[in-house]
This record gives sequence, C-alpha cells and structure tokens, in this order.
Amino acid sequence: MRSSGPLNQLHAWIPGVKRVPAVPRFRPWRLWRAVSGICDGWIASAYWRTRSADVFHPTYYSHPPVRCPSFCVAHDMIHELFPADFAVSERKEITRKKAIALGRASVILCISENTRRDVIRLLKVPEGKCRVVYPAGFSERLRGAVRNGAGHGAPTKPFLLYVGDWRTAYKNFSFVARCLGSRGFSQFSEYDLVVAGARRLEQCDIRLWDQLIPRRVRFLTSPTDTELANLYATCSALVHPSLYEGFGIPVAEALSMGSPVVCSMAASLPEVAGDAAYYFDPRSPGEFRLALERAISDGRRQDLVERRRNQAALFSWDGTAQGFAQACREIGGA
Repeated sequence: MRSSGPLNQLHAWIPGVKRVPAVPRFRPWRLWRAVSGICDGWIASAYWRTRSADVFHPTYYSHPPVRCPSFCVAHDMIHELFPADFAVSERKEITRKKAIALGRASVILCISENTRRDVIRLLKVPEGKCRVVYPAGFSERLRGAVRNGAGHGAPTKPFLLYVGDWRTAYKNFSFVARCLGSRGFSQFSEYDLVVAGARRLEQCDIRLWDQLIPRRVRFLTSPTDTELANLYATCSALVHPSLYEGFGIPVAEALSMGSPVVCSMAASLPEVAGDAAYYFDPRSPGEFRLALERAISDGRRQDLVERRRNQAALFSWDGTAQGFAQACREIGGA
C-alpha cells in the first residue's frame, strides 16, 4: 500500500486490496505538451508574418508579429499594483504579455484617465502614445429587463447591493462585511447585504461571512439581466469599496438605473461617478458610515435620479466606437 494520498483509503472500502500501484514516473504526454507548445508558437508566428492589414487590434494583450500598425486597449494595472492578490504564474504571464503588447502598439487606448497615468508611470511608455477611450456606462438592456420583468428577483426587505468579485483582496469586500456586522453600524441592522457575482460560494465562505454579518448576507451567483436590473432598481444603495478599478462598470450601471452609489475615493471611480456618488476612504469605517447614511437618507429623489442617469450617460458605446475609429484613422493613415 502507498504511504500517502487518498488512494490509501481503498483498502478500507474494498476488501482484499493490498497495494495501489504507483503511477509511472515516465509520462510521454508531458513531452508532447512541451513539444506541441513550441510547434504551435512557431506555426502561429510564421502564419502571422504572412498576414498584411492596414491596422491590427490585438485582443487582451495578445501580441502576434503582424507587420502593420496596431492599437491596444489597456484595461488596468491591477496585476502590477496588487501582485499578492494573484497566483504567481498568472501574474507573471499577464504582466509579460501586457508589457509586450502595449510596447509594440502604435497607440494605446486606456479605459480611464487613471489607467492612462498608471500605464505611463509603470510601463514607461511615451505619454503621447496613450489615449483615453471610456467604455459605456449606460445599458438599455438593464432598463429593458426591469420593464419586462419588474419585481422579479428582488428581495422584499431593505438591502444594500454589492456587484462583482467578492473574494479578491483588492475588491475590499470584507471591509463592507466587517463594517456592517459591527456595533458601530447598528443603525443599518435592518438592511440585508445582497452580493451578485460570478463566483460560486463554498462552505468555508458561508461560514466566514455568516460570522462577520450573521444571517444578513445573500449571494446570487451569475444573475440574469432581469435579476441584476431589479437589484439595481430596488436596492437602498450600491456599495463599491474597491481599492482599485480600471473603470468601474457596476458603479456606472447603478447610476444609469438611478440608484444611490456609495463608493471609494480610489483610482478611476471619481472619474466614473463624478458628483453623483457618495464617497469614502476605502479603509475608513467612519467615512463609510457617513456616506451610507447620506445615501440612504437622500434615497431616490427625482432630481438625484436624474443627476445619476446624466452622469452615466456621459459614457456611451457610440463614444467608445468613435474612439476606436479615431485610433484606426490615426495609425492607418486614413
């Protein structure tokens, strides 16, 4: 019987098992993986060198050797600024690809002014090479989802909403949970915390969040458009405590729905929310409490709803498309 590993338990489950053979050390498929990786890279490189175009746009920091001018989109510098939040192999691969792709690009389109400054500062690229082209902050699909499914999927008691990744440290979700579960936030004890994101909850997560904010947190994994739209439309406030964002889509979406937004004064978020949000230092419970009090007190007053929607409308897909078209014209000679 082997001395370690889960296969050791077989002798307890199946009478008569005396020994589990070890997996042989020689595994020929490992050699093939290494060889195929080299071959794939060589074939792809040879293919791209035969291609010609007026302008090339690589997707998410890919960098094939295309013989023409290119523009690349810089989303953020999270892996460079918060390396401890990512696996070493993932961080190294993305930062390597990003540096090559942005270095080769004739023009870099940054999704916020904050991202532009970070790219220039951290990658030492020429300032004149970078342009700011915002993504859209308004989505008709969300308003349409509310119209087509009003009242569906929203909690019945007052709640605060968090949208996005709740496990990665720089998102700072634990700050919100710890604050809301503390005595200093007792005036918000009637509010549940609804968390909408793509991550699936594990048992260890359930135990942790139930300790911090007992029986008041609800997780909704991969919500539909209708569910998300109704959460935005009925929440008492969206809370967004992130330490860093390249843009801040949940903030823009909430504003487009007229929702009160309580967000950190960090990175690109003031660019996105303008004067339509309630800000706080993402490490200050006192500032967070005051911002939350103001947001809930102001609620959905009509003048404030209009201000929020007007702010979100500054970021449109038409504007994004125009920015991309201008980059193509600039480097393509059109």
